[in-house]
Amino acid sequence: MTIQSDIFVGQEVASLTFNLPIPPRPWARTGGQGKRRFTPEHLREYYKSIAYYATTQLQPGWREFTEPCTLTIYLNPEYAQIHVTRDLSLRRMLRGDLSNYVKAIEDGLQGVLWENDRQIARLSVEEVDVDLTDLKPPEREAT
Repeated sequence: MTIQSDIFVGQEVASLTFNLPIPPRPWARTGGQGKRRFTPEHLREYYKSIAYYATTQLQPGWREFTEPCTLTIYLNPEYAQIHVTRDLSLRRMLRGDLSNYVKAIEDGLQGVLWENDRQIARLSVEEVDVDLTDLKPPEREAT
């Protein structure tokens, strides 16, 4: 079942929802040696499938967002639902992909807060523009 709910602001789409009718796959580390890396063939095919299903559900004349946006993904074992909203109230402050920051934190907490980051069933991340200087890390005891 395909769901598409476009919200228009002026002549441009500000929000859309669509389904990927294929089982979700996890990202996997790329192979290679030294600085040479490659994306495994099965992931390249999966990326092509995602792009195909997304483009077949977009309205003609669709243009990719160039402004900050909010991405919400609902996953089940058989398909994914994607919701993206252009959000001009957001401002990017961090360099790099937000998901890469999340993965580094997840990996650093593995074995500390959970056995494996596969246990995470809900994830909420937001880049915020607030002063966090009053937050002090806990002091470590000398060993």
